[in-house]
This record gives sequence, structure tokens and C-alpha cells, in this order.
Amino acid sequence: MKIAIIGAGIAGLSAGQALAKKGHEVHVFEKSRGVGGRIATRYSDESAEHRFDHGIGFFSVQSEAFANQVDHWSAKDLVKPWGEHAYRLGSEDQKIPFLETLSSSQRALKQWFTSTQGMNRLGKEMSRTVHVHPNAHVSGLTFYGGDAHEQKKKKPWLINFRDSNMVEADAVIVATPAPQAYGILNTCHDEVDTYKIIREIDVVKYLPTFTVMALVDSSKTVPWSTLLMDSPTLQLISNESVKHDYRVGGGEEEPIRFVLHSTHKAAEKAVNTINREIVWPQLQAQLLKEASYILGDWIQHPLWSQSHAWRYAECENPLKVPYLTNGRKEAPLAVVGDYFQGSSVEDAYLSGIACAENELFNS
Repeated sequence: MKIAIIGAGIAGLSAGQALAKKGHEVHVFEKSRGVGGRIATRYSDESAEHRFDHGIGFFSVQSEAFANQVDHWSAKDLVKPWGEHAYRLGSEDQKIPFLETLSSSQRALKQWFTSTQGMNRLGKEMSRTVHVHPNAHVSGLTFYGGDAHEQKKKKPWLINFRDSNMVEADAVIVATPAPQAYGILNTCHDEVDTYKIIREIDVVKYLPTFTVMALVDSSKTVPWSTLLMDSPTLQLISNESVKHDYRVGGGEEEPIRFVLHSTHKAAEKAVNTINREIVWPQLQAQLLKEASYILGDWIQHPLWSQSHAWRYAECENPLKVPYLTNGRKEAPLAVVGDYFQGSSVEDAYLSGIACAENELFNS
């Protein structure tokens, strides 16, 4: 079976990885140039010397299925335990070890991990067994019908792209954020019964976030990897130098790398503005200034900096099922993502592999 997956985030890649193991021909179409979705890494220059995990910087593991995937990453030295050098900023700027802020049941159920070589390496590793097509912006779907497949004239699905290219497929899995999935499915709703799926995902709401990457030439010692806080503007500071390289300081020959994550409220203006060239620098300066109250004034004068807005950072109201399908064996269509049963990396992964086990893709 030739299966087209739209979206190369963790949900799409986990579905593709599982289906490829079953012998299917899997093609993953991603509108950006890389895989992983918010499991993302950016570099300050072409040398890739200074990397920043500017999306999700760490993740938890609870299920056996996801633990097996993490074990695979660990065997390839792609992840390591996270939390030992992470703190939550308490009253009077007291730094409380993050793991101590969790309940005993939370500590017993969950393990925490981060990347050793950049979070994007995790997505790249998952994509090894599928055909990935970057910079492929899907504009819609066309349904030929199951009878066309039976007559061996055409495959039941046609994926349409913005550049006017088209690809046929036996089955389609849409693994994009819910609003994007809605737009794709809405192009074929009058040809095939996708109304139920569209109605289900139309209620999904997201919270945004805004990140600032900063490369700072400083002799200051910053011994923690992550600092979480309760602030109207800034919710997290990640010390990428410690996280990736086990270093605890900087210096003229060893710049420190930070990623600042805004609160959802602070990010709303950034993702909705039509004046990005004005609003983004203002919010970046605001986050750097707030970070300076904790780190020192030097954080406001980076050697290099860049910002990124994540419109679909966290699902506010996840659906209570692992995925959705059209239920048609002759022309399978499914929707997966991190907005099913949660909004974490693990939730996205489990959504993808649960879909891959559906009988629609195993007949």
C-alpha cells in the first residue's frame, strides 16, 4: 500500500515508521525544509557550531511504547536524562530543583529526557525508513473513489500541492495541527464523507509561544540547564550550553547559548500581528530584559539573536481519542497529532502508532 502522510512532526513520523515496518511504501510530505515539527533545532551560522533547541527542549516518558522509542534514541546517544540541573524559580528568586516540585506519583510515573545532539536529530532518526519530501506544501485532496482503485485505473487519493504537482496514494494520514488539517480536509468534503472528522477537529484550540535564541559572550557561570518561572511574560530559560555539552560556564572563547520561552499570553500579539517587523523585536527585547533580572544585564547584549513564533505550541483542549479515521477500507483516511489525548511529545508519538495499528492500514 502506498501511504501519503502530510506533516513530518512526531505523530506523522511515528505513524510512518510503524507502517514502513509493516512493508508499506510511506511518503511523508512536509511543507518546511526539515522534519520533527516543534522538535526543532536552529543554528546561529552555517558551521552548525552553536545550536538552539528553540521548540520543545525536553520531554517526559510514561508509556512502554514511547519508552521503547526513547531506548532506541538512547542507544544511539541521541538523548540523555533531563532534570538534574533544572530548577523552578520560587519566591524571592529561590531556585527549587524541578524534580522536587513534582508529586511523588508524578516522579514515579514519568522520566524526563532531552537531546544530546539537538532535538531535530530525533525526527531525522525516525524518518530513516520513510520517503521524506521537504518543501512540499499540500493544498488539498481529491478523492477518486474506491471503485477506481478496484478497477486498477487510479489510486483512490490524489494529493495536490501548491506548485501544481500531484501524487496518488492508496491511503492518506494528515498529521498537521488541527487548523491546517481542517483546511486540507475541507477541500474534499463534498467528495467523500469527511464531515465527521472536520466537525471533531474544528473545536480544537491552541496556545502559542514565542522563543528568543541568544548567543552571549560572557565569563559568567550559569550552572543550571533550565529555569522555569511564573511570570506574565517569561516562562522558561534554557541554557543550551549546559544541556547539550555538559558545560557550566562561558568565556570569551566559549559563548553561552540561551533560549527564552514566552508565556502563552505574551505570544498572542506576536502570532496575530501584521506588523511582525515591529512587534517581534519589541517582544524579543522585553524577554531579554526580563531575563536580565535573573542572569544579569549582559544577556541584553547578545552576539547573535533570533526569534521564532509557534502558533500551535500547545493544545488547549485535546480530543479524547488517539486519532480519527473515515472508516473506509477501500480508501483509508486518518488524522493524527499531539491534539489527541494530550499535547506532549509522547501524546503525538502514541497517536501515530495507534493509527498505524488500525485495520484500515493492515488489510
